[in-house]
Amino acid sequence: MDDELKQSLKKQFDALPIGVQKAISAIDLPTKLQEVVKNNKLMLDQAGGLETETILVLFGLEQLDKYVSNLKENVGLSSIQASVVAHDVDELIFKNIRESLKKIN
Repeated sequence: MDDELKQSLKKQFDALPIGVQKAISAIDLPTKLQEVVKNNKLMLDQAGGLETETILVLFGLEQLDKYVSNLKENVGLSSIQASVVAHDVDELIFKNIRESLKKIN
């Protein structure tokens, strides 16, 4: 992830409601992503792409319903791999954020 993208993502994160920021911060995103990478035996470049695509969804810059197709196109995963990875991300990351948001509200 280049510096310009990091700056843009930081601005987008800062623009999110405080509750959403807290929910995202509470999940230890790097550790969860590493777990998905390890479980799915992704390569280093794929790990970076997975991180980017996941953050784009979390920050509201990409729609969740395009997540699997973005994993195929931008990370280079097959349809089956993308579905499996998306399921893992949902279980380890998205579900936890949904639960955190429910507790906040």
